[in-house]
Amino acid sequence: MYSGSFLWAFWDPYGHLDRLPVAVVNEDQGAKLDGEPMHLGDDVVKRLKEKHSFAWHLFTWIISITFMMIVQFLVTVFDNPGRFLAILLLITQLVGSAGTYPIELVPSALQSLHP
Repeated sequence: MYSGSFLWAFWDPYGHLDRLPVAVVNEDQGAKLDGEPMHLGDDVVKRLKEKHSFAWHLFTWIISITFMMIVQFLVTVFDNPGRFLAILLLITQLVGSAGTYPIELVPSALQSLHP
């Protein structure tokens, strides 16, 4: 159920980006590495403009299946304590990624889990 709701919530994150006002400032002056010019700022801007919807869908499916397998492993091996560990894992994951609340709204003790 968790994996299904996760996939539904993040199924097409790039679907409406054309309506999102964004400004990217590239002040890269470039540099030379071994005598060859490098413009890393241009490379970053170019990658930001690319659309990788298939990769995103594949990534979310893999992450969801992995999470389900971890939960299944915990429940199969440890039974009820495994269920408790799975809940702790879920809570840690949601808090660590600012899942349902902005990170500023969670208790300071849990903010340290955020990357």
